[in-house]
Amino acid sequence: MTGDRRAGLAPSSPAYRPALDGLRAVAVIAVIIFHGPISVLPGGWLGVDLFFVISGFLITTLLLTERDRWGSTDFVSFWAGRARRLFPALAVMIAVVLLLSSVLTMPARRPAIGSDALAAIGYIANWNFLSSGEAYFGAVTEPSPLLHTWSLAVEEQFYIVFPFIVVLLTRFCGRRMRGVVLAAVAILSAAWMAYLYDPALPPDRVYYGTDTRAHELLIGSACAALLLIDERVTQRVAAACRWLAIPAVLVVVAAFVGWDESRAFTFRGGLVIFSVLSAIVIVACWTRAPGRLTQVLGSTPMRSIGLISYGLYLWHWPVMVFLDEARAGFGGVGLLLVQLALTAVVAAASYRWIEMPIRRNGWSALIPRDRQAARVIVLATVPALVVGAIVLPQSPWYVRPASAGPGGDVRVAADAPGFSPAPMTLYLLGDSVPAGLTGYFPSDQHPNIAIRSAVTPACHDPFPGLRVLDGRAGGDFLKCPEFVDRLGSEITDAQPDVVAFFVTQSMVFDRELDDRVIPAGTPEYRRFITKSLTELHERVMSSGAKNFAVVTLACHQLPAREGDYVERLNDNRRVRWINDVTVDWARAHDVPVIDQNALLCAGGAFHDTINGRQMYEDHIHFSPEGSRELWKWLAPKLSAVAGGAA
Repeated sequence: MTGDRRAGLAPSSPAYRPALDGLRAVAVIAVIIFHGPISVLPGGWLGVDLFFVISGFLITTLLLTERDRWGSTDFVSFWAGRARRLFPALAVMIAVVLLLSSVLTMPARRPAIGSDALAAIGYIANWNFLSSGEAYFGAVTEPSPLLHTWSLAVEEQFYIVFPFIVVLLTRFCGRRMRGVVLAAVAILSAAWMAYLYDPALPPDRVYYGTDTRAHELLIGSACAALLLIDERVTQRVAAACRWLAIPAVLVVVAAFVGWDESRAFTFRGGLVIFSVLSAIVIVACWTRAPGRLTQVLGSTPMRSIGLISYGLYLWHWPVMVFLDEARAGFGGVGLLLVQLALTAVVAAASYRWIEMPIRRNGWSALIPRDRQAARVIVLATVPALVVGAIVLPQSPWYVRPASAGPGGDVRVAADAPGFSPAPMTLYLLGDSVPAGLTGYFPSDQHPNIAIRSAVTPACHDPFPGLRVLDGRAGGDFLKCPEFVDRLGSEITDAQPDVVAFFVTQSMVFDRELDDRVIPAGTPEYRRFITKSLTELHERVMSSGAKNFAVVTLACHQLPAREGDYVERLNDNRRVRWINDVTVDWARAHDVPVIDQNALLCAGGAFHDTINGRQMYEDHIHFSPEGSRELWKWLAPKLSAVAGGAA
């Protein structure tokens, strides 16, 4: 994404390599289509990995060439050059995102986006998203418009550390050992990724981590160091890479088409293979030898896209987040074309009026006729962005997408005068929705209620089997048996007055059980649900719970995205079917039902406010304000269950 397009220089030839820009074009196109509204490149996310290898190769070539030629490394000039190259366009993008978020983003999401902006400014976005639990793959609620800045953070962290590594390499290693040392460190990083990767969990830790992604940058670095040993080695390596380049690029493109993140092989050696193949193509482009590959990649259309690839990457994701199907009113290929066109226009403008002027003439290019004013703007940029990120949550505006659903306000009466339940312990069981309600429980309103929840990462309900999502059994359910085994002892320790099981979103999906898929909505699936509820009820009551209740699943209206998740959660008929099955089971077992769906989906329609307060923070989980209002309704009902009145 970010390596200087003139950094990939051989010691004897400073000429520009247009094919490398063409390779950047391939990478950015893959990423953009992967993020788009139609699923045609499930492996398009690998475009970021290709960017990493390119950046490692070019930056290493630049630093080693400088070190070998002048005997020193100008750290200040290097970092200042990176800042001029990267930060101006990033700052403009963040400013626009903050402005749009103050109007178009759900109010409850704004504090998180403000934090994301601060992390993006400090180039620590990857660790910020990891700590906040913002998933890269499978994000289906309201994703951060700055989610893509994680990769910029990885590269910038590499740029900060790598000049010191170059100094150590040139001081203590000969030319022939530099590539060996870099390759060895790359192997350590890849091995660390393989060790940390857990197929039962989302791959976010290994995907976002600088330590686990460093091997891709270092593979590019090792290739650059190898080429700079001497002219004879350069010629041999270049000749081999030119011979292998066509098969390598075919495999890279095939990976874009058919390689998704669900395979354990991806993070246990697969990305290493992909990076090595990418490096082969990079070296072939770097040599500028005549050939069909360099002709295609160096063609005017590909080179033009590559020149603005940084801007395309910066702007495509905010465009897709803010101009989604709910706001555009249409989707599919038509929406993708509109998003692409808007992204291209903004990226070209960024390249023409922000990136190139500052790269050529420094910061004064902002206002060429008044350098003092330009200096003031530069000095004020970061403080202004920080202030904008901090005040973003205070924005009073929200323009709700017209196609997001019927909407409307849900009225919830305040607690009955004098309502003060006897001291009791509540135990909420289910997925992350009741866990969020636990976290936002208004203990000041209900000091007599102690509350706990049972939820574990990568397990979305306490039932056997795996959820089937988009035709694949979810590996994110593999830790459920461990969770269920622990559940009984946790309830025994808590001795709750009421265990409230919230019908989970996962129950609307097909289920794989004993290597066989049970389709949701079938009689067999009904039998599976009723049997699972019976076993859960028996486990809970035998563990010491005094009462058991079920809370129905609310309807949803998530922003339209391709895939089973959004389609099924937005399907009110599926939600009603699961609720009907659950209610029938509850009546047969004399279990109280708290009908959350009847409240939040009155009239069969989605509603997004409670007593005028924004209900959801991401279309699924309740906001702090919405939770507080919902507890006014929920606490008396659970208290009634505890007292045997429900």
